[in-house]
Amino acid sequence: MPKTPTEGSVLTGDIGAYEAAKQKNSTRSISCTIETEGPSDIFSSEIKDREGAATCHRVSYRCERITGGDASSGELPNFGPIECYDITVEMEYGSWATGLQDKLHGGTIIEKITIRRSMNIKNKLVDIQVTTYEVCTIKSYYQVGDTIVFSFKAVRRVDANVAHNLDGTKLGQSVVIYDSATGEATSET
Repeated sequence: MPKTPTEGSVLTGDIGAYEAAKQKNSTRSISCTIETEGPSDIFSSEIKDREGAATCHRVSYRCERITGGDASSGELPNFGPIECYDITVEMEYGSWATGLQDKLHGGTIIEKITIRRSMNIKNKLVDIQVTTYEVCTIKSYYQVGDTIVFSFKAVRRVDANVAHNLDGTKLGQSVVIYDSATGEATSET
């Protein structure tokens, strides 16, 4: 019979039972929200302290270095341009759907889009990741039933990973900033 986490399942190597018990007994849950700032405010919700945001199901971001050369020589090239692909968001259809379509059709620049991954720790909503995209434009929009999927392009990305202790107190953060207009990247801790 698998041991529960309190009986030392991590120590005995029974990770599957540990993960199942952790999910069943956890007071923490992760949620993802999206919001815009400036005259392009699009989203809304009834989430406390997140009234200008809406819940997302999934956010995808991909960035890669385009390199050449031959790895068989034993040296991997560390130069080449960075290619950042569209950011894709999947969420429920809501009042924001028409606003997104309007921005797509009009080619309107959105000053800032912020994606927050948050966790509920002891009934306190804390951000564990805050990614801000600046100077954005909606690239695509489609709907399947009650779900909408849209993508956007951004000039600048600021990604902050925020660490907390078990009571929700912020311990610190690490930040990566990438500006696709200049090709410059910086990081902070």
